[in-house]
Amino acid sequence: MSAKRSCHSGAELLSNVLSQKKQKNANYTLRAFARDLEIPPGRLSEFISGKRKVSKRMYNRLIEKLSISPSEARKVFDQALIEQSDSHFYQMSDDQFFTLADPIHFFILCLFDTEDFQSNTKWMAKRLNADVVEVKLAFERLVRVGLVETRDGVLVKRKKNIATTDQIANVALRKSHEQTLKHAEEALWTTEIEDRDISSVTMAADISQIPRVKKEIKKFRRRIMALLENEKASEVYNLNIQLVPVTRKIKENVS
Repeated sequence: MSAKRSCHSGAELLSNVLSQKKQKNANYTLRAFARDLEIPPGRLSEFISGKRKVSKRMYNRLIEKLSISPSEARKVFDQALIEQSDSHFYQMSDDQFFTLADPIHFFILCLFDTEDFQSNTKWMAKRLNADVVEVKLAFERLVRVGLVETRDGVLVKRKKNIATTDQIANVALRKSHEQTLKHAEEALWTTEIEDRDISSVTMAADISQIPRVKKEIKKFRRRIMALLENEKASEVYNLNIQLVPVTRKIKENVS
């Protein structure tokens, strides 16, 4: 584990463990937590707030004091990251998603977070390599469904992160996935290898583990977003992860 990784995960780990302890005992304080860890309360507060970096050596000392293994600490951190990320996602209604099933709407929303963003449809179309009319219509839909609005004369995105509901209709979702897969296929031939990563692995699989694997993929997506989404964002990327069966189930007693 790198020192940089320890700094970030240490703060998340401490914050999540403190939260868990408070849930079990409402009277449990940060001072009590510092006492248990045998470090000054002020330093613990700085660790949790991110004002002071958690070195690799300190991180190892903390998980030892917490009586958990590095792998268990990793799980706690992953769960904290997912819960934190999920709380910042706006869940679209089915009607909104039906309207915005074409991924170009999400590409436009992401453009809002780039350093050189311009609320000009011609500029957006050029950046997305898309038709100006298509972008203009998509932008108008975003305004109509309430995901983009005007504040003090400036167009802004109302929600930072957008997600679909778990029970979204299959037809709309399939249409959206189809478009993003086509985009990935085009990138295979039009994007330089240093600007993309397309790979695959084929294996015999225990399908009873698929639910667990899907949870791990969700954790991975959240970690990638945490790495890429910051004030230095300059381009819009689309991450596709495909886990699909190659074989087909065969019914018994079929000759």
